[in-house]
Amino acid sequence: MNDLYQTEKAIRRTIDLYAHYADTRQAEKQADLFSKDTVFNVFVAGNEAQPAQSFTTREELLTVFDNLNTYRTTFHFNGQAMIDVAEDGESARAEVYTLAYHEREVDGQNSLMNVAIRYTDSIVKENDSWKFKVRNLYIRFIDTQYGIHSEQI
Repeated sequence: MNDLYQTEKAIRRTIDLYAHYADTRQAEKQADLFSKDTVFNVFVAGNEAQPAQSFTTREELLTVFDNLNTYRTTFHFNGQAMIDVAEDGESARAEVYTLAYHEREVDGQNSLMNVAIRYTDSIVKENDSWKFKVRNLYIRFIDTQYGIHSEQI
């Protein structure tokens, strides 16, 4: 049980580092969380059969992560994570729920976009680190509010 707990904890750290690196704009470190033969899929309707976008190279991932710089601030909050570790202890599957807040200016107005995300992940152990082999991002819904600014707090 202790080994399983430690493995799940290490996998959860990879999941949480992904959000942390996104919010702190550390695209290189965020890309390092993915295996060399990774696939990162984005499903914008949340339930379609084929992804709207698919990224497979480090350069593509860096472009995606660098796009976060178009926002004044972002705040990713990871909620529940269901992690199933394979018997060999070298791979796992996870389902993670995330709320992602994105603030930027739209047509001269401050905008706060809230995105509800469900990730399904295939994660592998590489050189004693857990990496995303497949990360599927499913957008469940988007809520946008105008006239809101983080500096108001």
